[in-house]
Amino acid sequence: MRRSIEAELVRLRAARDRYSASLKEIDLEIGRVATKATKDELTSKSSIARVMGVSHTHIGNLMKAYAEADIAGPAVSGIPIFVNSLASKYVQERGSRIVRSISGFNPSDALLRSDLDPRLFNDEGSVRSPEMLWKLESGEWIGVGHVSVGYNGTGCDFAVTALVAAGVPEDHARRIVSWRFCDAVDITDPDTWEESRIWPVEPRTGPRIVGDRIIVDVGEALNSISDPHQRLKTHQGPVDETGFYASVPDLNSLEAWLGFLDRADVPEWAQGPRVARVLLTEEEARTQGFVRKVSSPWGFGRGHSSAAVVVVEQGFVQIWGHFYRPQSRTQLLPPEAYDMLEAAKVYPSELAARDNRWPDSALGRFFADLFGPSKTLPPSIDISDNGARHLSFTPGLDAES
Repeated sequence: MRRSIEAELVRLRAARDRYSASLKEIDLEIGRVATKATKDELTSKSSIARVMGVSHTHIGNLMKAYAEADIAGPAVSGIPIFVNSLASKYVQERGSRIVRSISGFNPSDALLRSDLDPRLFNDEGSVRSPEMLWKLESGEWIGVGHVSVGYNGTGCDFAVTALVAAGVPEDHARRIVSWRFCDAVDITDPDTWEESRIWPVEPRTGPRIVGDRIIVDVGEALNSISDPHQRLKTHQGPVDETGFYASVPDLNSLEAWLGFLDRADVPEWAQGPRVARVLLTEEEARTQGFVRKVSSPWGFGRGHSSAAVVVVEQGFVQIWGHFYRPQSRTQLLPPEAYDMLEAAKVYPSELAARDNRWPDSALGRFFADLFGPSKTLPPSIDISDNGARHLSFTPGLDAES
């Protein structure tokens, strides 16, 4: 697509978004006034429709939209991502300004720090967020693509140019771009900014999307299916204060995600009761679709996969725990699975007691084969605080994994 055509489309999108937002606000206000008038003033929808020059059916629809406005959740429709200078053009065309900018050398840092719904950046199951996100004074977020931060290079120059063109003072723009991570909470007041040369700043690993769910994969068994070169990057030793290399966060991803879910101000997409599921056999986990698949790095062949042992769900978030299953027939779940459930505050005390009933010995294995949990328990068990809730999403039933 030619740059001139793309710029024209950005201008038209900005105009459409500006007028659409205004029209929606006006329609809701009409619905509010009509609702009040028909209830308190005994005015008919037809008389209101004559004044507005529309049908009484349309007035009824506006009243319905007003009534449901506070009930319906926000639609997950995506956030626009514009190539550097086109982002600033969009801001100009909207007649708006930037109030907050989040940027990170590691794109996941910007996304996770923003608390935006990762599904807004869904690209066929992968979450692809840009290195820079802007929040406008209208509350709207946009992404800025083809920019970089934290070093001297062309991508950083593009980022500075885009910020300045969108109305940010040049000294502020250069300061933002100089850091490996910068959350300019109030872009007009550098005292509110969080800046870091160390990266990543977020210990949470980036999620992926399955169906309408946000999936976080954790656990040592993932090492068996990961790219060995990528694995080396996560074991580079202590913190690099210069920011040249990635550093290993103090918290692991599981601890960080559970801490996020425990927050009092957790975003709406992660709110809800917490439920866990233990999958007692690999066959059951694969049947239900709790499988992380990795394509062959050579572009052909079957690739690799790992089946989860434990799943923890809250809101639209599911954390899949991939652990090596115990070799002994006397034990159904590995210790790491119990550690994860305990950290998630959904510890299965009765299952743990049964799992530890027989020692790993010839006699223990004999009795486990005769009377063990595998003979008396279903292949998967849901755990919740009241014992009555169940996992709301099973990928093998509800989506293509």
